[in-house]
Amino acid sequence: MSVTATGATAKTIPVTLTLSPAGSATGFSISPSTLAYTATVGSPNNPGSVTVTNTGSSAITVTWADSINWLVAITPGVTQTIQPGLSGTFTLTASFANLAAGSYSGTATISGGGVTKQVPVTLALTAATSTPAIGLNTTSLGFAGTVGGANPSAQTIAVSNVGSGTLSWTASDNAAWLTLSPVSGTNSGSVSANVNLTGLAAGAYNAIVTVTASGFQLKPCRSL
Repeated sequence: MSVTATGATAKTIPVTLTLSPAGSATGFSISPSTLAYTATVGSPNNPGSVTVTNTGSSAITVTWADSINWLVAITPGVTQTIQPGLSGTFTLTASFANLAAGSYSGTATISGGGVTKQVPVTLALTAATSTPAIGLNTTSLGFAGTVGGANPSAQTIAVSNVGSGTLSWTASDNAAWLTLSPVSGTNSGSVSANVNLTGLAAGAYNAIVTVTASGFQLKPCRSL
């Protein structure tokens, strides 16, 4: 994924899909492997998400744990039970109240079935600027599925304006098996990335999602 905006540095988000043959090993996968937030001082709370996919043959209960004080809420809760071949999503809300500009980081864990995986969590908090800038909640997307199985759960890309003014953005991708919705928005919004496994053979697939923005726009006041 490439994200560009007038007057701002372009950002890219690689997207991967790993499709395993039927009867693959047990366990779970997580995506993205790193949860990244970008925001400006004084920004409203911003949600981010990590998707857990059950790659095994039986239900698995997974638990999220962290000691990051600026992650203030998690939904649907710290524990989820996920059926084989399906996915569950932990949505983490970051609060920037009382934080100064700078870089913040911590590590969360997801545990289940005797396996614990670490999820680095980062926050790049910048001072307010005079132009709009694209903020994204993730740097990559990863999907996993089985030939002939159900499509993996959709994943969400949160887009935000980490600058000032009005940010009008559009999203697109270059893969037939990947669909985005919606494909445009203003300032903050969420893009759902959906994978269709129909007709795909076992193997690894790659795609790029591109988010572009028109840059700073003055928003006139209007009366209705």
